[in-house]
Amino acid sequence: MSVGSSNARTYLDRSDARPVDPVLLPLRDAEFTTTTLGGIFSALHDAGPDSWGRFLIERLYGPQRELGYLLLAAGERTGTLDFSMARETSPPESRVLNGIEELAHAARAVRAAEGNGEIPQEFVQLLACGTSNGGARPKFTLFHQGELWIAKLPSGKDFLQYPSMPLRECAALDLAARCGIEVPEHHLVDARGVPALLVRRFDRRGRERLPYASARTVAWSNPEVMRYSYMASYTGLSQELARWIRNPTEDRRSLYERIVFNAATGNGDDHDANHGLVLDRPEYGYRLAPLFDPVASTDLPAKDLAMAFGEDGRRISSHNLLSRPGQFGLDREHAEDLLKRIGATVARCWRETLLTLGADQRQVDRLASWFAFADKLAGTESNP
Repeated sequence: MSVGSSNARTYLDRSDARPVDPVLLPLRDAEFTTTTLGGIFSALHDAGPDSWGRFLIERLYGPQRELGYLLLAAGERTGTLDFSMARETSPPESRVLNGIEELAHAARAVRAAEGNGEIPQEFVQLLACGTSNGGARPKFTLFHQGELWIAKLPSGKDFLQYPSMPLRECAALDLAARCGIEVPEHHLVDARGVPALLVRRFDRRGRERLPYASARTVAWSNPEVMRYSYMASYTGLSQELARWIRNPTEDRRSLYERIVFNAATGNGDDHDANHGLVLDRPEYGYRLAPLFDPVASTDLPAKDLAMAFGEDGRRISSHNLLSRPGQFGLDREHAEDLLKRIGATVARCWRETLLTLGADQRQVDRLASWFAFADKLAGTESNP
């Protein structure tokens, strides 16, 4: 796909024009072409649907080519971009759920979409509100109490021996906040008997849309990554931050804290689409976005993270966590202190956090293995 000069001039003339990707797509009157990722720049993929949105589009409209998924996503897209077939054609109007009552109806629509039968017509418009959302789980953009939220619902494919996924994710965000990691505003709500997690959108300020770039986009702005890798590494991402962030020192440390937290909570779903940068303070440039999607939809805790971070690649161990702290701007002593602090906080608080949110004691007990590594970190952090 190319971004061409014939359509760019009016945007380049704007005083508030900002590059979609400051590395691969700078503000310049030129044509940019890529053959990677289906011929569509990663920064454009960030504004399109991921697994869940693509699933809904296929259920509503049938399988699509890459451009079709971008054009048919009709919800409140991530970041600032919209798409249409021609310059003279306006993008489709954004669709969001309006209030908890509509969210409850959307929960019923999810069950219909996850089934094998035809989707009732009464659910079609509701499901269209979720077509631009990323991730693999049911989620929608919801207008609630004057703000835009991501509303996350249970799936019929969830493991019932554990607390509901919305509750587990809320607990993970609460734990991260206790560890000093920035998280979005969030809370659980009851949608007519269905637990839902509301996460305030950090790529919005009111209804103003803020630029966003996933870690995948940041990594793939390096041509060497495009040639030799299909996914970012934490160490590579830390290095690439200097291209996007004016002073990346604090963000590199924050990235390392998230590595440790994901290891302590058994979350191996920390792939490069589950991290990103947001431009919410233009005078300072991009910064690391708040932590999001910090829990995996699996039935076993991870032995590896999704992205490599140390000498042993992705392996979760104290040795690996402490093997390359310098890549994140930390010396060994500070890294050891951080491992022990996060490990101790998670080990001390995970049960209480889940129970306070309403989880059943027996279901909580079944999650103990997910937090076993936190106990190791809280004890002798230098052991493998």
